[in-house]
Amino acid sequence: KRDLEERVLDLIGDSLVLFKVMRPLLGSLNGLQSEGQRSLTVVDVGTGIGVPGIPLGLALEGEGVRGRLILVDRSARPLKVLAGVIRDLREKGYLREMRALPVQLDIRELRESNLLPSSGKVWLARAVAKPPEIFHLIWGVADKGDLFLWQYSRDWRRYEGEVSGRWEILEPFEYSLAGFKGRAVVPLVRR
Repeated sequence: KRDLEERVLDLIGDSLVLFKVMRPLLGSLNGLQSEGQRSLTVVDVGTGIGVPGIPLGLALEGEGVRGRLILVDRSARPLKVLAGVIRDLREKGYLREMRALPVQLDIRELRESNLLPSSGKVWLARAVAKPPEIFHLIWGVADKGDLFLWQYSRDWRRYEGEVSGRWEILEPFEYSLAGFKGRAVVPLVRR
């Protein structure tokens, strides 16, 4: 039981590192400021059990950010569980300003789905595909100015050449947690 608790805490902590990296970027992201209202769409591709999307959505809501949290997975099974978790969170007063929406789609189908606004999107993808494929998948559905928070190991620089032509690399953040040693979040902005 202790191992499970530690793993869950590591997953939540790993998710909240994204918030730490994203927080100072909120005001500068294209499409986030409209008449003083902070609004954005977070797209968690390959969400599985809702990590990192749900913890990040809760943290954003706590900062007064409104918008949508689109939780995308190809498999219906985790999304059914996730729908129950979202319902329970809403009943307790959470995820009311950051509206969570579980969606069964392949990432390539997102552009045609009419779920995405034209700007103000933040993309998350945890263990969906290996680099460099993940850069191409997200680039194919992201719009110019969208932010992709790429979580990887500290050796992310070996893929810098794959990224630099289509993405602007912002300041990477390197960290370690008990269950995640030598990690990095690399913020990428689509050119």
